[in-house]
Amino acid sequence: MGKLLLKFGTGSLTDTNGFLSEEAFTKIARQVSSLMAEGWEVCIVSSGAVQAGIGEMKKSYRDPAELDDPTLASIGAPVLMSLWQRSFHKFGKLSGQILFTHADLGSIGGRKKLLRSINRLTNHGFVPTLNENDPVSFFGIKKMRQGAGDNDYACMKVNELWEADLVQFVTELGGVFDLDPRDHPSARLFRELDCTNLPAAVLDSKGKSKYGRGGIGNKTLQAAKCVDRENKIIISGFTNNAIYRFAHGEEIGTLLGTRNRF
Repeated sequence: MGKLLLKFGTGSLTDTNGFLSEEAFTKIARQVSSLMAEGWEVCIVSSGAVQAGIGEMKKSYRDPAELDDPTLASIGAPVLMSLWQRSFHKFGKLSGQILFTHADLGSIGGRKKLLRSINRLTNHGFVPTLNENDPVSFFGIKKMRQGAGDNDYACMKVNELWEADLVQFVTELGGVFDLDPRDHPSARLFRELDCTNLPAAVLDSKGKSKYGRGGIGNKTLQAAKCVDRENKIIISGFTNNAIYRFAHGEEIGTLLGTRNRF
């Protein structure tokens, strides 16, 4: 077995009404728990705090537009982490919250502390669940507003530290397409992308999931940066046991490899 690093975009965790979906979290936790029972170490980088805050405002009959993104994230972060914890409880597992900022990622001391926190949790059989500390990480919020998908970047940096064997960027669309499949029914899924020669159409794409903040172009770029040793990186969905199947060697979604092919 080995190490599996999972990054979840907001869209993949959100239902059609814009609320975080407990059903989605449960499906993910079931697959992760099965892999852990087989000896896998699993680490999660999760988006969704701002969207969770929007959901809480709506439930309270308040207009989310009253608040800026850092404040929405402050309201939503406990909800996000509670969903992860509750979902893993269903399968006899525990998740541990780790909040970080760009300052942590940018300093030697911060990176060492982050890695130590991850290892402490995995060594005890827990699931480290990482999220950027948006209420105080204004650089991260700025990048998110620009559509840079900041947690995609964070996942890439976590992989540098933790050195995962498998990295799975989970997105609502289930992979990388030559066109946005929501607008173009004839869009083709890339089965593999050359991480050193990504197509311009992919890098320039601004397509986002309905509730996500980042674009598929930046997600693909950060995923490609994870390919720097003997590991395997994909962009996919999580339905139909895609996480479990990927860990067991199946080709799911879009592989970051050495050639561009459909």
